[in-house]
Amino acid sequence: MARSPLLLVLLAILALASAEPRDARGWRPRAAPPDPATLTTPPTPQALALPPAVSGRITRRTILIYLSPSCPHCLHALAEIASLSRRVSDVADTLCVMSGIASRGDVESFVAAHDLPFPVIHDADMAFAAATGLDATPSLLVVDPPVPGTTDALAREAWLPYLRGAGPVLEMRIRGDPEPVLRRGQPVGVLTCSACHAEEARAWSASAHGTATSAVVRKQRGDDLECLACHVTFLDRSSGPEAGVFGFRPDDRRSPFADVGCESCHTASGPHDGDGGDPRAACAGCHDAGHGRFDPVAGLAAIDHFGTRGVSDEVLRERRLELARGLGPRPFADLPVGPTVGVEVCAGCHRDPMRAWRRTPHARAVDASVGCEACHGPGGLHAADPSTPMVSLRSPDPECAVERVCTRCHTPERDPDWALRGALPLVRH
Repeated sequence: MARSPLLLVLLAILALASAEPRDARGWRPRAAPPDPATLTTPPTPQALALPPAVSGRITRRTILIYLSPSCPHCLHALAEIASLSRRVSDVADTLCVMSGIASRGDVESFVAAHDLPFPVIHDADMAFAAATGLDATPSLLVVDPPVPGTTDALAREAWLPYLRGAGPVLEMRIRGDPEPVLRRGQPVGVLTCSACHAEEARAWSASAHGTATSAVVRKQRGDDLECLACHVTFLDRSSGPEAGVFGFRPDDRRSPFADVGCESCHTASGPHDGDGGDPRAACAGCHDAGHGRFDPVAGLAAIDHFGTRGVSDEVLRERRLELARGLGPRPFADLPVGPTVGVEVCAGCHRDPMRAWRRTPHARAVDASVGCEACHGPGGLHAADPSTPMVSLRSPDPECAVERVCTRCHTPERDPDWALRGALPLVRH
């Protein structure tokens, strides 16, 4: 069958990628180091005619925040924006413009309720919205004063709307230097990492790490701090104005620290802050004996930071959806392969569990029933020598370890009403 030239080119690219040398961990090296200019070089500035109430306050580089007191997204982003304002106060001012859709009373109540580190003005006549064309909140502009002889400010950044996690990126651009931003012990989130490490971030997004938070949400454990500690990048247990800025908060599903991001393995701010850390130690912190069959050597080799080269965005979305539903490949959460023996051999020693099993729906399933080894793994080696332990998927929380085993059969297509939490008591023995 003839192949199109485009397909041949794609196959050649994939062949070259698979033939690339790997280091001792199995990782492919970068073709070149990241270019910090992607962070520190702002786009070409654009002239922007602002109303006098705003332009009269711009005497140096200024962050203009457009908010609405009734916007839930504004409230979620407020702590991060306030933190950015404080962090760059030595080189830039911040001015908040409240949407004219809100009443003066709404604005005054908002200001009274929040300890804001910047002044607030009310766009009551909608002049600011008309001049900028802004119709979504929160939005953020970074502007410079007019050059001599002109009246227009120079807009250097436009985040319409403002994207959570962009604070460190904006600080790098405002300062023109990434080094002061990457502070020891203060995470910045995947969005900031992706500004230079875009290819690695894309591959991460289609991994189990990149969809880790959805696993606990799917199991209705989204508020369980013990689970979240390993399913997010950094869990923030603090309070005050910086809460949520440097870590995940259980009530904030859009946090830039959701999922197991770069800094979970490479430490806060990664190696840029002088402490790159040992990824193997990070693995052991979550992948302990009670949560699967994880092997750190094989696990690290399975992480491919360039594994989505040549993969289309559509295929990438499908991979993420499959992982988010708990159906993607997870070799360290699956049972091993090996010789099996059947339920009658198991019953020779495990009489009480066998009697309990016979009362479960599994014992009445089709195809010779769902026996012991369907859930506990092949028992041939253990039956031949009882001193050989079964490979265990035990966990302090059974839902964490056995979900992958159950969902091999209990898929949404086959069993749409099935739920792990309700099903486990039915097969307990």
